[in-house]
Amino acid sequence: MERYIVKIRSYLRDECIEYGTGIMIATNLVLVPRHVACGDRHTVCINDKEDPARIIKENDVAVVLEISQSDYTFADIFSDDEILDEESTWSVSGFISSQQCEHHMRGNGI
Repeated sequence: MERYIVKIRSYLRDECIEYGTGIMIATNLVLVPRHVACGDRHTVCINDKEDPARIIKENDVAVVLEISQSDYTFADIFSDDEILDEESTWSVSGFISSQQCEHHMRGNGI
């Protein structure tokens, strides 16, 4: 899963106001939590290169950002079927804080 995770930055008047992560869902689309995509400008950081992004879809929970192009691998993992139950073990990786430090979590259940 880690190979699909990218860094996101949101700016307000050229000041970075939010950091977070998103998941590549197509070669040029990134699914991002709503609270990360705030401000008036957004970027996607892939391999230490910061590319401008624009919101193309949004709701109260998530945003889809579009970047001009990417050779980055995208996740072909989404399904309408529930794949976790109370006994499932899961893990997730991403980046946290203004320093964009790698962060990993594991858990059990839904």
